[in-house]
Order: sequence, then C-alpha cells, then structure tokens
Amino acid sequence: MPSAEAGCSTPASLPTDEYRFSARDRHVFANSAWQWCSAGVIYAALFGAAFWYHLARANPVSWFTANKCLAIAAVISVGIALAIGPGSRLTGQGLAGLLPWRRSLGIVGAVAVIPHVVLSLFAFPEKFPWDWYAARWLSITLAGLAIVVLAVLVVYSWPRGFRQLGPHLWLRLHKLSWLALGLALGHILLLGKMPGWLKWWQTFDKPLPPGALMTTAVLVCVLALKVVDMVAGAATTCRHHSS
Repeated sequence: MPSAEAGCSTPASLPTDEYRFSARDRHVFANSAWQWCSAGVIYAALFGAAFWYHLARANPVSWFTANKCLAIAAVISVGIALAIGPGSRLTGQGLAGLLPWRRSLGIVGAVAVIPHVVLSLFAFPEKFPWDWYAARWLSITLAGLAIVVLAVLVVYSWPRGFRQLGPHLWLRLHKLSWLALGLALGHILLLGKMPGWLKWWQTFDKPLPPGALMTTAVLVCVLALKVVDMVAGAATTCRHHSS
C-alpha cells in the first residue's frame, strides 16, 4: 500500500529499485477521488463474486457466508494491489498506469479486514467458541501478526508517516506488505481446511472448489509473481554490474 500524500516534502532523488526505476516514478504520492471510489468498487465486486461463489457451492445466504466473503475480498484486494508492482516491472512498465491503485486498493483491503475480525470474534459464538481459537492458536497468531503489519502500513501511508520515516525507511517498511500476505496465506493453510480440500478433490461433491482453496491459489500466484520479479531483478542487476 505504498504512497504518501501530495504536499509531503520529498527528496529530489529517491532510491532506485533493482531495475533502476526511480521510486519517485514507481510510487504515487496522492490518490484521486476516482482512485478511491474505483478501489471500493473493485472490493465490492470481489465480495459479490465471492458471495456468488459460495452460493454456487450450496452455502446458505447468511451473515456467516458474508463474513467469509469479507475476508476473501479483503485479502484478494491486498494481493491485487501488491501484484501491480512486480507486474508493472515484468511487463516493461506496461501496467505502470495502474500503480496509483496500489495504495488505494491496498488500504481498502486492509481496512475491510476489520469487520471480518469483529464478526468472527463476536457474531458467531456457536461456530467460533473460544476453544476453537485455542485449537488453532498458530493460525490465529499469524492472522493477528498480518493485521498488525497491515495496520502499521496504513498508518504510515499518510503524509505524517512519510515525513517521520524519511524515504529510505518508508520504502523498506512498505516491503513488509509482502510479509503480511505471506502471514495471511499461513493463516489459511493452518485453519485445518486441508482435509475438506482433499475430500473435494477426491469426490467433487460440489461444483466448485472450496472458497479458501481458491483464495490460497490466488495468494500463491501473487507470491510466485514476486519471486519471479526478484529473480528477474537480480539478473538485471548482474547484467548492469558486468557491463
């Protein structure tokens, strides 16, 4: 979710990445009303798609189903926001026009985690009793850490945060957004859903794969894109050093 707002004092030269693109060119320092609204529309579309997906799997229309979809739409929003960065580099800046949406969509996704957490903790005591959390303490811990990382990133995505940290530390801090995505993936994998995934694979008892499985696949693809980007960036750096 990297960016600071317009009006921040920024240095004449910000660090370059492994492709030697200036951070000033890569990071937006303001989001327009259109970018905020379209980010909200994207999140709403993801929520609607996730809700339809669960209905197609014969899940009931309920607040419990909606709560699942809140989480899915939130984490995929963050994933898409992160994917724009490496995607724009690997396509030779072909997706550079989407860079402003990294911040708006990332913040929308991060904030949308809040209602999911509140509903999970207080709205479904019959489905999520405290012993359920205790039995999945590692998964819950990873989720908590991911939320803390996202909260810090959101706080420091505003002008005061940028001024407090300075450009170099600010850029390093926002790389932790990838850590948050990895923690979210670990949270899903450790929720104990894998037996259900295997059952679906063996029986195809429902027309579509479990929603958590599809969300996991999206996160793995985004993280794989980042790995490819890092390898390509390292190769580019080597070429520059050898030339």
